[in-house]
Amino acid sequence: MTVAQELTHARSYMNIQKVRFGDLFTVQEEIDQDILDDIVLKMLLQPLIENAILHGFQHCQPCQEAGGTASGSGVPGEPPVLTVRARNLGDAVRFQICSPATRENFLRIQEILNQVPDVPCNNYGISSIRNRLEIAYNHEAQYFYELDGEGVLTATIQIPRRYTRG
Repeated sequence: MTVAQELTHARSYMNIQKVRFGDLFTVQEEIDQDILDDIVLKMLLQPLIENAILHGFQHCQPCQEAGGTASGSGVPGEPPVLTVRARNLGDAVRFQICSPATRENFLRIQEILNQVPDVPCNNYGISSIRNRLEIAYNHEAQYFYELDGEGVLTATIQIPRRYTRG
């Protein structure tokens, strides 16, 4: 599907979760318009967003108090931000989902990513994304997580643009 279609699907999912969880988080988008017609795998972003909501916001103490600044609202009393980025890097398309997380969340994700791909595990979302990217993009796509000093976890998927142009 196109990046535009994938983003529409991701927005629908986030809207459902906002109804479900109320003011637990807000959404910020940073989207480069010139990649909206690029082609990507279906359901590329939704598992990343789901993990951010279920494992980041629900278990983030400042989030639960609705007064923290994790993931960047920066304003006490405002819910933290789930940031969705889709960027044109020239030779690649980069997607990022940023949300609050603990060091324990990050270490658990790293453990999952370091598991042997063919070994069954209970963490379907993370391992599924990795496997789908490897198959669709001939092991050339990048998929990784970073945790900054502010407690913001960034999930990144980067795909060579030669695969995304129709």
